[in-house]
Amino acid sequence: MQDKSKKKGDAAFQEKDFKTAIECYTQFIDVGTVSPTVFARRSLSYLMSNMAKEAFNDAMLARDISSAWHIPSYLQAAALFALRMENEARVALPQLLRPKRTTNAQFPFLFDLLLFGCVLSFV
Repeated sequence: MQDKSKKKGDAAFQEKDFKTAIECYTQFIDVGTVSPTVFARRSLSYLMSNMAKEAFNDAMLARDISSAWHIPSYLQAAALFALRMENEARVALPQLLRPKRTTNAQFPFLFDLLLFGCVLSFV
């Protein structure tokens, strides 16, 4: 059941059926599973459904679970913008751009910045 709800949520997410994705990811989470990816996907689903407060909360949970993963931070900032908390989002953005891990890549966060721009374009 648990794996089935995640797979159904992933399929709905890919089809941009965010209401179904939210429901399936919620079922997955309600059985006690802790997954930063599921919280991040549900956060983005909430954002796309104009539920910015819920999106922010899930982004916070994803970041708490996996503090080295920076995608939840971008989702937090996007949710803050959607909540009309532009000042808080602008204060948070420079912190998001600080490297949290070492890498040999010349532009390690370029992809993430592009992703964040895409997220903001939907908000």
